[in-house]
Amino acid sequence: MRDAYRFHAEICRSIAHPKRLEILNLLREGPRSVGELAQAMEITTANASQQLTVLRNAGVIRRSQVGTMAYYEIADRRVLQAYDLMSEVVEEQYARRAKSISKLGRKARRPGGRR
Repeated sequence: MRDAYRFHAEICRSIAHPKRLEILNLLREGPRSVGELAQAMEITTANASQQLTVLRNAGVIRRSQVGTMAYYEIADRRVLQAYDLMSEVVEEQYARRAKSISKLGRKARRPGGRR
């Protein structure tokens, strides 16, 4: 069972990076080349390639060859379901935090300088 936890953590670690999350979101639309991804993300092809390697090694994406071009795509569409579910959680937590920060700001601005 511990091996399963390690493998689970490895997959989660592979997507726990802003650029790799962006790649997954871009691949939602279909296969893309390294150059297309790099251009869409405004990063170097070397950086895009490094991020793709991490995702590929974890089995999150796969590479296919079409002539001389390599394309990357999501290996299992359920990864996108997990992405979307976590996005909902993040949005809700962000909204809660923003509301709390807003309340703190109103308390700090009370007349008389009292907090």
